[in-house]
Amino acid sequence: MNGGTLALARSKVTLSVLITLGALSMLFSAAFATWTASVTSPTQTLKSGEVIIGFGTADDLGTGAAYIAPGDTIQRAVDLTDTAATQVATTITLGVTDACGTCAASTMDTTTSSTAGLQVEVTECSVAWTRSAALPDGGYTYTCSGTTTSALASTPMGTLETTPATLSGLNAELAGGGTDHLLVTLTFATGSPSTMENLTSTVEYVFSATARPGQPM
Repeated sequence: MNGGTLALARSKVTLSVLITLGALSMLFSAAFATWTASVTSPTQTLKSGEVIIGFGTADDLGTGAAYIAPGDTIQRAVDLTDTAATQVATTITLGVTDACGTCAASTMDTTTSSTAGLQVEVTECSVAWTRSAALPDGGYTYTCSGTTTSALASTPMGTLETTPATLSGLNAELAGGGTDHLLVTLTFATGSPSTMENLTSTVEYVFSATARPGQPM
């Protein structure tokens, strides 16, 4: 058998093998075909809630006081609301930040002593606080014609600058869609030393709400 005849024979064998393999592939493919089925559920909509906290009609916290002396008290009313919230808060805290920027920190607000510097107390009224006419120095006093509840006992402002405190008894706010009528009272402690003379404190009050924990829905 010459070379040409041998090559032709090999080609025929190779073609025959390929045809056979192709036929076997089709045979097994047909023999082991997979049947499938699927079904699609109705559309499900999932929407996350939103915790919102804001100030209402009363917001006197921005009104300062000048030339205070040991024993002075500074009262400022503020309404806390969440009327647009879709997620109810379980806790509300109050913190204080030093907003003096590049100025020197004042020991009036940074001290954590309960007998010196500024002390913070928060009281809630079941109705809106009634504000008096402005005092000679531009400040105010307030009265509550409803029921008062302590939301925060006297706490050094310096403590609130490092560790915000939970406000208790804010039933309207925590129930959702309500307004809590709060009175923030600052007291310049009678034990404040002479090193606190002629100082200036510039602070901001930060109310923070925390949403409820996860639950089956």
